[in-house]
Amino acid sequence: MRHPHPIVPSKVRSLPGSFSWIDRRILTGHFLHYLNREEIALYFFLVTASDRQGMSFYSLGKIGHALGMKEVELRSAIATLRELELIAFAYPFFQVLALPERPVLNKKVIKRLCQKEV
Repeated sequence: MRHPHPIVPSKVRSLPGSFSWIDRRILTGHFLHYLNREEIALYFFLVTASDRQGMSFYSLGKIGHALGMKEVELRSAIATLRELELIAFAYPFFQVLALPERPVLNKKVIKRLCQKEV
């Protein structure tokens, strides 16, 4: 297998002093396939805003403003991410959880996927 060299070697990214990362299994494990745009945006926001333990305490208002989401959209995204075991939420704290072995499907996600197929 070929290993490509960086296109711009002087700008190879590294983990900054502030901490965040995205587990590449979010893509390779097909987790993104089960999320809508709002859920993806919220997940990536929380990953970026969290500390080493995945904890974040941004208010719903600040998150909604940053993502251009209405409160009802934000609450729906929170509910789905919780059901899929990607985050935990206990007001005012969020925790980004370790990814499950495979996506945890729920009725809401299955219904959404069935609607896509039509």
